[in-house]
Amino acid sequence: MPPKKLKTQKSKASTTNGASSAQTLKIESTKNNSALKADEDATTPPSEKSPPSIPSKRKADNDATTTSNASKKSKAQPREPSRRSVRSAPKPIASQAQILKFLLTNEAVSLLRPADENADIEKRGKELVTYSGNVNSLTPFQELVCAVVLSRPISHALGLRTIRTIFNEPYKWRTPQDIKEAGEQGRTQALWDARTQHKGKTAEELGLLADVLTEKFDGDLEKVREEAGRDVQQMRKILKESVKGLGPTGLDIFCRRVQGKWEKVFPFVDGRTGKALRGLGLPDGGEGLRALIDESWGELGGEIGEDDDEEERKRKGFVRILEGAVGAELEGKGEVVIERAGKMEV
Repeated sequence: MPPKKLKTQKSKASTTNGASSAQTLKIESTKNNSALKADEDATTPPSEKSPPSIPSKRKADNDATTTSNASKKSKAQPREPSRRSVRSAPKPIASQAQILKFLLTNEAVSLLRPADENADIEKRGKELVTYSGNVNSLTPFQELVCAVVLSRPISHALGLRTIRTIFNEPYKWRTPQDIKEAGEQGRTQALWDARTQHKGKTAEELGLLADVLTEKFDGDLEKVREEAGRDVQQMRKILKESVKGLGPTGLDIFCRRVQGKWEKVFPFVDGRTGKALRGLGLPDGGEGLRALIDESWGELGGEIGEDDDEEERKRKGFVRILEGAVGAELEGKGEVVIERAGKMEV
């Protein structure tokens, strides 16, 4: 029994001695690390040591100096234009001569017609008879038919589609007799094929137009001019009284288009067309526009065919410019016209 007691006391002493040794080692290690840190600080160059913290006032002065230097740098070096400033660069400003010249181009004709008309031409070919593409090439009778159609309360696009339908296969109405021979059912069917509005009313008016011209004027509009004594206002009066559904709007449309062939009507600009011309920065009166065309003719003449004498070519150019201005307003492309015209060489 005594040996066991001695063993226990010896074990306790051993444990106590071990803890004391560990504590001694820990103190020694801490002393050694402190000494090593002191040695490193002593051997490290002052430039590599972390600077002491700067008092708040000194830091504020330092920040102010940095901001001032940055400001001077930004003033010394001009900024590059941002992408936004490039996109918003001003569009070219077109002169009146440039606008006139552009309106006489085939590019303008395609730009200023309804999209479905361009698609129809693409599908059926360039020989397709259209209102926008056949300025100055339709007969006076066809122009009168167009005036009746376009003066109806329908959209411009529907009116042009109706004209394409009745002037091309399978109808191909060219004369009053063609319309009469179609009969009421044929006229109504043509307008159904055009997918337009007011089909019955328009079919009736076209039938009455054909009847009046056939019976009263032998199907020849020249007889109307002769009866009017070549006076434009009297001619308008006779047509208005003779043709049902042809009012001031339709007569304006007719006169605007037919003046390329009928010199006595020239230079004619109706109110709506004058507004469209103003939107493009052009004179809104007949005489003013004619004077501008005369002045710019050296740059414009080449855009018009050379088959006719110069005065007739000027009249036909006048009509094409009017049609272009109206198309720009109806299609909402006035700004596009001015932008593209600004690139024309004159």
